[in-house]
Amino acid sequence: MNAIVERENDRSNSVVINDEVQVSMKLVQQIYSEITGKTERLQRNLSGNHKIKLNDIIQLNIKIEQLFEQYNLVAKNCSVVVYHVDDCSARFSSFDRFRLYDQSIVKPCENISLVYDFLIILPGTSKPQSYKISIDLHSRAGMKVKSANDDIITKRFFTLFAAKTGQIQIEYVDYTVARNFLTTINDWYESLDKSNDSKLIRLFQRCSSNFHIAFQVFTILLLSIVFYRQILINTEWVASDSQLLSIVLILFCTIYSSSILAKHLGIKCEEMLELYHQLSYVELNCGDKKAIDSFNKSNFKVVLNSFLTILFMVIINIFSSYIFEVLKASQ
Repeated sequence: MNAIVERENDRSNSVVINDEVQVSMKLVQQIYSEITGKTERLQRNLSGNHKIKLNDIIQLNIKIEQLFEQYNLVAKNCSVVVYHVDDCSARFSSFDRFRLYDQSIVKPCENISLVYDFLIILPGTSKPQSYKISIDLHSRAGMKVKSANDDIITKRFFTLFAAKTGQIQIEYVDYTVARNFLTTINDWYESLDKSNDSKLIRLFQRCSSNFHIAFQVFTILLLSIVFYRQILINTEWVASDSQLLSIVLILFCTIYSSSILAKHLGIKCEEMLELYHQLSYVELNCGDKKAIDSFNKSNFKVVLNSFLTILFMVIINIFSSYIFEVLKASQ
């Protein structure tokens, strides 16, 4: 189209072509789609820690079906695919068939994909317009089960792709229609139960890359202060040059060995914190329930082991001070 298209005013739903012909914006969008063969796309990535059950999926379908009633619907189709952690999938050609999903399956769900294809005729247009809604919902609990059984998926790689918990994508001709559907789906998603995000754990995870340095520096500073106070209290320890040399050697060996051990404990703590993830799941079958329990136990072990690591570092510092006292007493 070589004609210049301009809006008549901000409130109008029509446009003027070549300052002569006034047509509706919907018709212009339809003409553009027919000429170019292209559709526009709206997309939203999800990162919420959702807790989705079968009834929640049913409620989503009800909301979309209710929205269909607002339009002149020519044809529609819904397909559902449930992906399991064993690389198998259950495919359903309609939502009614999906309602018969076998909930006794023992393999957890990794992802569920809902695709709505439909044709509608908007006011002011004569031909049906094609729309496609794709909704992907991931289960972090199921993905963790799969990563544990897959040697290729490393812990760091899992952390990267597990941050995204879903995606909503709409291919459309008319923006207003697509926006209505996206708003409805967003409202449904925001109404879902979410697991509480631990701010303290998040803070530790953001700082975890420096734990090995922090542990090492803390140990050096703590032992240096303790030993310095001991020397000030027991001035007779450095009465001669030979005693001073002996004290310096003991101090160096004790602080150096303790700091190296503290550094390794810091690295270990970093690795453990990387294993902690906020709970997010899609619970459709028996296997999902077991995956959720396993996920919670894994997180508890991470928190417990991290605490024990920090406690062990403190014990090492106390023990190092005691070793120093023993070695000095033997001089």
